[in-house]
Amino acid sequence: MPADVRLVVVAKDAREESVTALQDVASPGLAVVLSSDAWRAYDVPGSPYFVLVDGTASRVEGEGTGATWPQVRNLIVQAGGDRAGARANSGDARERRIDRELLAHGIGPGDPLLYPDRSRP
Repeated sequence: MPADVRLVVVAKDAREESVTALQDVASPGLAVVLSSDAWRAYDVPGSPYFVLVDGTASRVEGEGTGATWPQVRNLIVQAGGDRAGARANSGDARERRIDRELLAHGIGPGDPLLYPDRSRP
């Protein structure tokens, strides 16, 4: 998992899930929540299913289902990459990235290549 992702498994309530089976497959320290209400609220179409939430912005960044856990992991990584890409292409971060790319190609502030109609800004 990406370093900034905290995995929380949400299973259905104990009357619908085998708590013993969950304990057998859950890694030590993994947060497991039993909530059929959450399944209904997210209208989960199948299992395994993931929802990538930006907790600071209270925004869903991605969601989906896969036939296997490795497929779900890949979906989470992809959604996280899309999220990071969106951050990198926004506002100040975008400007800094463009400046770095231009400088890497020898194009600095005031370079005539940036102003084809005049020699200086």
